[in-house]
Amino acid sequence: FASLGKLWGMLHYFHPNVLNGKVVTDSLIVPAAKLLAADPSAYGYRLAIEGMLARTNDPATRLERPDTGKVFLFTEPEKVSVYDLGNNLRYIAMPTDIDGEEELAKTGLMDGSWLKADGIVLDLRKADYSANTWSDQQFFTDMLPFLMQALAGKKRIPPLHERTAAHNGFVSQTLTSPNVYSSGWRTGILFQPPQGNGKPYNKPFVIVLHAKSHNELVSHCLLMASAGLCRVVVDSNEKVTANGSIYTIPLSDSLNAQIRVSDLYTGNGKLLPLPDITVAVTDTSLKGAFMLRCKELLKNWNEPVVSEAQIIGMEYVYPRPGRYSEKFYPEVGLRLMGLFNWWNAIHYFFPYKHLTDVPWDSVLNIHIPMMLESSDSLEYMFAVRSMVSYINDSHGFLNNANPATPARSILGYWPPIELAFIEGKLMVVGVGTDTAQDMEILKQWDEVIEINGEPVAKAIEKWRTFIASSNESTYFRDVVKYLSSGAKNSKITYTLVRKGMVKTAELKRTGRQMGLSKTLDFNDDYPALKMMQDSVLYINMGSLTRQQADSLSTQLYRQKILLFDLRNYPQGTAWVIAPFLTSIAKKAVLFDKPFVTPTLIGGNESKENLASGFTVMPANEKKFFTGRVFVLCNEQTQSQAEYTIMMFQGAIPCIVVGSQTAGADGNVTQVAIPGGYEAWFSGLGVLYPDGGQTQRTGIRVDVQVKPTIAGLKEGKDEVLEKALEKIAGN
Repeated sequence: FASLGKLWGMLHYFHPNVLNGKVVTDSLIVPAAKLLAADPSAYGYRLAIEGMLARTNDPATRLERPDTGKVFLFTEPEKVSVYDLGNNLRYIAMPTDIDGEEELAKTGLMDGSWLKADGIVLDLRKADYSANTWSDQQFFTDMLPFLMQALAGKKRIPPLHERTAAHNGFVSQTLTSPNVYSSGWRTGILFQPPQGNGKPYNKPFVIVLHAKSHNELVSHCLLMASAGLCRVVVDSNEKVTANGSIYTIPLSDSLNAQIRVSDLYTGNGKLLPLPDITVAVTDTSLKGAFMLRCKELLKNWNEPVVSEAQIIGMEYVYPRPGRYSEKFYPEVGLRLMGLFNWWNAIHYFFPYKHLTDVPWDSVLNIHIPMMLESSDSLEYMFAVRSMVSYINDSHGFLNNANPATPARSILGYWPPIELAFIEGKLMVVGVGTDTAQDMEILKQWDEVIEINGEPVAKAIEKWRTFIASSNESTYFRDVVKYLSSGAKNSKITYTLVRKGMVKTAELKRTGRQMGLSKTLDFNDDYPALKMMQDSVLYINMGSLTRQQADSLSTQLYRQKILLFDLRNYPQGTAWVIAPFLTSIAKKAVLFDKPFVTPTLIGGNESKENLASGFTVMPANEKKFFTGRVFVLCNEQTQSQAEYTIMMFQGAIPCIVVGSQTAGADGNVTQVAIPGGYEAWFSGLGVLYPDGGQTQRTGIRVDVQVKPTIAGLKEGKDEVLEKALEKIAGN
């Protein structure tokens, strides 16, 4: 199953027929996965692979055929021979591994004698193709250029172009609005044919190749055919093309798949033509059927040639697997497609794959059984949650296109209380009102030690593989959302400690989850701007609007001390403020965006990255802030909030006060998962200018401080107080 999923990922991201819209990517994998699920045997696996490759509608993309044995030649193996076919036509057998100009001269190609012939059949087949995968190289390197010059003379053969997919980060599969990621074609001249000085041959010329002739030799011969210099005949039982680079991929059960990953086309914008004749040699007589067909090509040279070459279409169609929102529990083929789609997206495009706790290959093997064995929508939802959690990225959100899933009726309700971990203890920090039950049985600041008779330490571990979190700070931040969840009006029992006494409280899950309590969140208590102590301007970045930032930024030079509160999510105002914090350009952030091309599919883990960064450019060299900057942060500081701090740290020396941030920075992007799901991940790597990591570790904090139970009971904002203390002490 893993082998099938990985192979589909290569087709999905790199096969030209998927990327030009001729083949819908879902049609490749869903039937194959469904077939393999029904028959997970070696036979079923082979059928699944063959079917998937066949649906690419590309003869070059197929299972590698076993060696067919001896090639039937018209002359002795590895010997140059010249024969008269009658009617002044010449047959030249020239194995492609002959070496040296002396051997070449024996063919009559390089002297005037070959010009006396009225037509030539040049046989470039070898006796053995199994010894070397590039066994045609001798001829290709040393002799083919001379042949091209001889046939073309001063006539210019159009160059050979190659087009491959290039993915500049992971384009969202569910959103259509532009973001920082893009995909498209990358094109270039693959081969510039040499130009001769003499007259072109201008006589019938047929080249004979074999099904196992190297792809580059075939493509260059077809390039000459496209210019009308020759015709090509291939010794084969099946259709042969050379319209792109071929990768051989080792699969399970000792199978090898050959997949095409590029388009080849001529300088006039046409795909290379197909061979004129494709037929297997069975009669090695020079008067046999095969040679008669070659002679017919020579004799009928002046007849119109109907080229199969098509004008290459330049459109690029980004492949977007469906979400299949009509069913919360999709059939097995779709379930596996969702897993394969997610796994391949992370494999190729997640800049933090090297930071995951579990090697990414193992993640695929862990979740294949979960997808196969999911028996209903709830089990499937947990399987999806699990696979997303393994990226260890707090940007690993999971949404559904439907307003409510079946899981809501089972896990979508809470009692009207709020819990939070403080100093390692699970505390009741908020108690709501509910006329349907007695809420007096719980008090704020009760410690919860058991939930439904299960110790809290055990209860939190049950969710470990269902929550995507970058670090322990964000895991404890988020897990409290799930500890009390259950079905509507179902009962939940808390074992509490209050003033040293153990108590039990039973509540009903009567509503949706409460919001963040003001006990922990001071954001709403503070205005966007406030003067504190002597000359300290407090700036609440969660409340500061763009209009306020525009007005503030031009006046920053008048301030002595700035205190930015980023224990919240800002409104994109850092880009307005940061330029007024420096008088010179300063690099603040490095970016690491995967640039994915077919060169990666051979198992090479290195990526060609688009390394760039963000530089804070000064807004005003004369009126910029020259005082001190302090910043507040905690586990709520995530994504843009973390990036904001990095911008400030890059622009001016800052003292950051607080605790570990979420460790999830960089633009997000979305993957489609059947059942209506949409899974997110950080698609852009964000680093400090010195290359220092921020993912999982969080922003660099200078002064570590966390709220305490005692301080919160007294209504203190201990993080803010520590910052003011540092300001006063300096």
